[in-house]
Amino acid sequence: MICRALRFAPCLVFLLCAVNVFAQQAYPSRPVTFILPVPPGGALDIFARALNQSFTARAGQPLLIENRPGADFVIAAEACARAKPDGYTLCMLLRDNTSILPLIRKIPYDPDKDLAPVTNMVNIQNVLVAHASVPVKNFKELVEYSKKNPNELNWSAFGSSQLLIEWVKQQSGLQMTFVRYKGQQDANKDFLGGRLHLYYPAIGNTGIPQDVNSGKITGLIVAGSKRIALIPNVPTFVEMGLPNFDVRSWLGAFMPAGVSREVTTRIAADFTAIIRSPEFIEKYLVRGGFEPLGGTPEEFAAFLREDKKVGAIMAKLATRPE
Repeated sequence: MICRALRFAPCLVFLLCAVNVFAQQAYPSRPVTFILPVPPGGALDIFARALNQSFTARAGQPLLIENRPGADFVIAAEACARAKPDGYTLCMLLRDNTSILPLIRKIPYDPDKDLAPVTNMVNIQNVLVAHASVPVKNFKELVEYSKKNPNELNWSAFGSSQLLIEWVKQQSGLQMTFVRYKGQQDANKDFLGGRLHLYYPAIGNTGIPQDVNSGKITGLIVAGSKRIALIPNVPTFVEMGLPNFDVRSWLGAFMPAGVSREVTTRIAADFTAIIRSPEFIEKYLVRGGFEPLGGTPEEFAAFLREDKKVGAIMAKLATRPE
């Protein structure tokens, strides 16, 4: 009897392995919630929805977009950190969530303990633009005008982009007043209406490249030492005499801590394949002003450790250490 049972042991092992492989292949078996820290309609929301289209076609299940803006992106991060680590909650976060805010104020989650890195998706390219009513044609004229008319001009930006412009102010002597908005749509509306004089949006914001290139608004400066193809006539920090502090925002994918390595690796592989595909780059990233990244969870975790050094520099620029 024992010998007969032993004859079937290899078959049993094979069946158990097959079931395990099938279970792995079946993920995701239902929609995955994708929490965004921004309201609908902006460049980051548009990117996430484009990613969803490609992910659905690739994985067979959709990403359920859930916009949770507010509190400097903290609301979305906390929702992600507190979610069940079953592989069905994913979130899109920024440097603010992991490398800056923990240094300047108390937040309701620990990015190192409560979040699992999945992959760094894209770099965000921004441009400092001036409304047509501002009587300047370039960055040097802006600096001169602001010194002669201190704090007459107002400006806005979001997240770590605000801190980058604070750095530009320190380096150049710009004197202008910051205006806080709840979301990009409100800032876009005021900028187009002339109530907001200067703005540092993601290039993918609706109409920005077209308006810059047509002269409807004035493109003043972009970060780093390399011009951006979408707006080739806008000079860089280096060209304008500023140090090469090329600290662009990034968009990373995270899951709640405790999610299995198999799941984070699977999502990272799917996202990376999509983000690096020539079709997706041409159709969405180039037009949106994004630079493709991607990679493994381990690579993203290593990047985040190094990014803390950048976060420490930018945290010193924070004007509201709440």
